Amino acid sequence: MVDSMRWDGGLYGIPQFVDIPAILYRKDYVENAGYDPDGENWATEPMEWGQFAEIARDTREANGVDHAYTTTLNQRTIGHQTGYEKVVTMGGNYFGDMDNQHGPIGDRPITIDDEPVIDALRLLRMFMHGSDDEHALEGMTGDILPSEALGWGTQQSQESFAAGEAVFHRNWSYAIAQFAGEDAFGENIGLMPFPYGISKDEAEYDGTGGTNATLGGWHLSLNPNSETLPAAVEVVKVMTSDEFYLDIFEFTGSTPPKPELYESDQAQNVPVMSRYLDTLQLQSENQWVHPINQIWDSQKDAIADEFHACLNQEQSPEEAVSSAQAAVEEIENTDL
Repeated sequence: MVDSMRWDGGLYGIPQFVDIPAILYRKDYVENAGYDPDGENWATEPMEWGQFAEIARDTREANGVDHAYTTTLNQRTIGHQTGYEKVVTMGGNYFGDMDNQHGPIGDRPITIDDEPVIDALRLLRMFMHGSDDEHALEGMTGDILPSEALGWGTQQSQESFAAGEAVFHRNWSYAIAQFAGEDAFGENIGLMPFPYGISKDEAEYDGTGGTNATLGGWHLSLNPNSETLPAAVEVVKVMTSDEFYLDIFEFTGSTPPKPELYESDQAQNVPVMSRYLDTLQLQSENQWVHPINQIWDSQKDAIADEFHACLNQEQSPEEAVSSAQAAVEEIENTDL
């Protein structure tokens, strides 16, 4: 997170807070369906996507709710964030090892048309369209993810969960305080790390496989034109102190960008959020960052176009990754 704000030897911003994505779920619903999330250590033992999908559909049917699993998969997020997360948990990546994320542009492998990316799209086809889809991933429970997710941003993706009509929901750590507060669902909210399709040991590319989520968060930067720059620097110094990070965590639920602070006495006693620290710390240690460079916006949009067409059943996963590979290669070489 700090490195993302470095440029040409200078540091241009500091972390304000980190967003840790995870899977929120209705603990009361899964218990009604006969599952034991505490006894099975869902909070700290990631499960495979196959088990997750089976539990999600069973629980939806047992409780008569609308959705088994909700997430955002719109044009902005599918190639950059939530769809990308599926790719990485299946052992794939767009640029081989995670060390290649930011470059060097034009001198790194492009691996979008590899089998793990195809499998990630097939996984989503199964989740969205079920086994009747000829390109769905076999051996997996389907029909757990509404096709409307292709148009959902974060706000829309959480509406049915907020209404009590969804079992599992992917969101950022800030949403925990919103849904697990005593004025909402309280202790009926559980939290679990991302499921996975292939283990880290089995994955071909370093940094992929296993439970894995994209790094989110916000930075603070100084305005170089400020007439009160020394005072602004002093404010930034205060806002990077452990005391400040922990106070913000307590007041707002915004997670500190220093995971070791989760083990502090203050963090362990924060209402609501302290119940979920084990999961947050585990997921914070299993995060990756999307590419940060001058061509990523163009590349992610090209990937999103093909992924959307695939999940809308307009082209096969193989056709989607082939087209995305060609588009990303062209951008990579044109913008040198």
